[in-house]
Amino acid sequence: MSLPATMRALRQSSLNGPQDLSLITDAPVPSPRRGEVLIRVTAAGVNFADLSKAHGTFFHGPQPPYLAGFEAVGEVVALGEGATGPQPGTLVFGVGDGAFAEYVVLPTATPVPPGWSAEQALGLAVNWPTALAALKLGRVAAGETVLVQAAAGATGQAAVRLAKHHGATVIAVASPAKHDTVRALGADEVLDSLDHLAGEVDVVLESAGGATFAAGLAAAKRVTGRVVVYGLAGGEAAVTNWELVYQHQVQLIGLNLGVLIQSAPQLFGEVMGELFALIGAGVVVPANPTVYDLAHGAKALAELEARATVGKLALRP
Repeated sequence: MSLPATMRALRQSSLNGPQDLSLITDAPVPSPRRGEVLIRVTAAGVNFADLSKAHGTFFHGPQPPYLAGFEAVGEVVALGEGATGPQPGTLVFGVGDGAFAEYVVLPTATPVPPGWSAEQALGLAVNWPTALAALKLGRVAAGETVLVQAAAGATGQAAVRLAKHHGATVIAVASPAKHDTVRALGADEVLDSLDHLAGEVDVVLESAGGATFAAGLAAAKRVTGRVVVYGLAGGEAAVTNWELVYQHQVQLIGLNLGVLIQSAPQLFGEVMGELFALIGAGVVVPANPTVYDLAHGAKALAELEARATVGKLALRP
């Protein structure tokens, strides 16, 4: 297959935020290295990690100028030397730097489930595995109470569905305008604050960060409560050893999906195996993300940052 030399892509030119994300038309089409695959991007996922990178707060994040985005679905068009994964023509999803573009290289590519469109498959690489891993690390059991922060977001919605599947009572936190959306996912109670939940929750899925972080810690049951931290959309928040001894006697668990993949590949394999079993059982079902044209990527990120969106956001090259 003949490939072009250049492509359209979104380039981040500063660490001042998504307002400095712009469309370029002369980005070189990348070449896959050994074991990698090159895909023609059909849809790219927009995530809070993209915002962290744009603001320079992502750990070991890229330095500008860089091609933005990392989650993509598309058709395999070329294989690197020794690549044994999906063959050209296969619709796949995966994670690779520079996904806000017409082509991106993926170190690992997974075929999209039968019957799923490219846009519907967004989230299978990031949001669903994160939610499932958080519940797994939090050791959620039937009959327990799970609190889901930012429940109207893509990972939050996945967490609500999965926690209900595990037989948990789900308390979801979302802004008032998004309560109906979260209730429709099966949440037993939907709140816009955590003022009255001190010591009542078995597992807290914490991604809000900022001023909300302490409220999440306070919501967990003393001693037996587990707090799984997998995001910091509202900014950094600190907890001291004094607070863990005298104020928040909880089990605190950190989760970063990239580190999980690298440091505990067997556990990640279990998560993905369970995810595909749940797809086969009809528990994990396709969603319909809000789609923006690639040229409007800065707008999509700005609306995500303003918490003006619900569910998954996608860019279409």
